[in-house]
Amino acid sequence: MNTKELIVNFVNLLTNLLMLLIFIRVILSWIPQKAEKLQRFIYSITEPILGPIRKVVPPLGGMMDLSPIIAYLALFLIQEIMSRI
Repeated sequence: MNTKELIVNFVNLLTNLLMLLIFIRVILSWIPQKAEKLQRFIYSITEPILGPIRKVVPPLGGMMDLSPIIAYLALFLIQEIMSRI
């Protein structure tokens, strides 16, 4: 495996992990605060991605946060670009 493939695989792994953590964050936001430590851990990892998106695209109607969807799309695009390199 050459360096280029290693970088592509690493980026794919990282983006998949971030997508999973964003998904878990969304699910945790729907349930009562049972897993507080897990929730704080996931928020600390995903907020640097979702926070800046939220500043540009505020929640619809003050309630519906689109930042996870936009982050998913951005991460997917990164994967697509890396797979074509």
